[in-house]
Amino acid sequence: MIKAYYHLAKPGIIWGNCIAATGGFMLASGGSLDLALYALTILGVSLIVASGCVFNNIIDTDIDSLMTRTQKRALVVGKITKKSAMLYAYALGMAGFLVLYFFTTFPAFLTGLFGFYVYVVMYSVFYKRSSVHGTLIGSASGAAPPVIGYLAVTGQFDLAAILIFLGFCAWQMPHSYAIAIFRTTDYKASKIPLLPLVKGVKSAQKQMLFYTALYWLSIILLFWFGYIGYVSVIVLSGICVFWMYQTVSLYQPQNDDFDERVWGKKLFLTSILAVSVYSLVLSLDFLFI
Repeated sequence: MIKAYYHLAKPGIIWGNCIAATGGFMLASGGSLDLALYALTILGVSLIVASGCVFNNIIDTDIDSLMTRTQKRALVVGKITKKSAMLYAYALGMAGFLVLYFFTTFPAFLTGLFGFYVYVVMYSVFYKRSSVHGTLIGSASGAAPPVIGYLAVTGQFDLAAILIFLGFCAWQMPHSYAIAIFRTTDYKASKIPLLPLVKGVKSAQKQMLFYTALYWLSIILLFWFGYIGYVSVIVLSGICVFWMYQTVSLYQPQNDDFDERVWGKKLFLTSILAVSVYSLVLSLDFLFI
């Protein structure tokens, strides 16, 4: 049962968000790490993300039962009841918000509330099933953790916080579309109106290039306004160029042996590389200035 509750909170998503929050926190710290504040910030982010994921599992139980990838989740097979999961989600969320409120800064706490509301209510309840723009709305929740990390140190929603937020929002789009492409069968079964399924892969490819360019622009602006140094912008720009090159060069529908799902998975892995390097570079930028 412990393992079931652990996986109900989607630990992979928690770890990914903690890495992103670390990038924001370390950029704001500039090498002067407050270890206690960092630990409390990561704890708060982890609990809130876990709560949101449990609520998402509860809301999506019917959808999960239709997809091969999620058919054996605890709520689908009845290993955990919805009532127990609801109590678990509330407990995680309350603990996370209390940690951010009492031990970090008020702007960090408000950003946590914002991200949670967007993910659980706006995305999971309303737009995920009804609109092709659900991915864009949900991207705002994915951009909250690095901003929480940044605000936990500065307590001020300045231009850097805005650029980090916009950058992570932009990153979410090609990342999510890539997932939709290589897991097409599952998403068709669940009838979620994702852009690659509704408007086609070619349309999704154009959108992926557009949002990758926006992601790159946010990085350039972080450098332009003095928040990151030369080494950081060069490394991150290289990743962006590689990502866009793959988006174009690997898409070869004219070839008989071209598999859209393989192409989507390669872009998914590249997006993971991009955000991991981004978080690492933000964390270590103070060494290069």
